[in-house]
Amino acid sequence: MTTYDSDLTDAAWATLQVVWPARSLRGNRPRWPRRLVIDAILEVLRGAIAWRALPKEVPPWRAVLSHVRLMRLSDVWERINAALRGQYRVRIGRTAEPQAAIIDRQSANTTNGGGARGVDGNTKIKGRNRHSLVDPLGRLVEAVKANFPTRNTIWADQGAAGRGFQHLGQCGTPAGSGGDGSVAAARTFRARGAQGPGVR
Repeated sequence: MTTYDSDLTDAAWATLQVVWPARSLRGNRPRWPRRLVIDAILEVLRGAIAWRALPKEVPPWRAVLSHVRLMRLSDVWERINAALRGQYRVRIGRTAEPQAAIIDRQSANTTNGGGARGVDGNTKIKGRNRHSLVDPLGRLVEAVKANFPTRNTIWADQGAAGRGFQHLGQCGTPAGSGGDGSVAAARTFRARGAQGPGVR
C-alpha cells in the first residue's frame, strides 16, 4: 500500500485511538479502518486537495466526508484536541487541564458574497472575526460559544473593557482576576505575566 507524508505515525494513532468511540459513530461495525479514514482526512488538509481527488488507497471521498460530519456531531474532534493539548501540557510540566483561558480573536478578509461581515476597528480589516478560547500557552480550548459555564476567569484586552462585555459578571460568570465581574485588562495580565498565581 502506498504511504503518504500526511499519514499518521504509530505513536499519533495510539493517542487518537484512545479518544475514539469503541463502536462506529452510527452504532454498527465500522466499514472502513479508522486509521485509514484519518489518513484520508489529513491528506485533504495537508495536501490542500479536493475531496474527490483523494487517492484510491483510502476510503471513497463520500465516506470520508461523512466521517468528518459524524465526528463533528459526536464531539470526536473536541476529544482529540483535548487529548493532544493535555499531552503537550503534561510534557512541558503543566497540569493537563488549563486553569485559566484567554479569549483570542482573529480577523480574516471576506468577499461580498461571504455572508455577514464588518470592519474590525482595531485591525482595520474588512471581513469577519472568529473567537476562540485558548489556554495561557496559546493551545486551543474550544471555539467560543455564547455562554461560558465552565470558566470562572476570563483575561481580555482593552477592547473588551466596555459595557457589552461586563454582562458576563451579571450572568454569574466573573470575568477578571478578582471575580467581581470586571475584566482583567491586558496591561494587568502582562504585568503579572503568564506564570502569575493560579495561571497554569
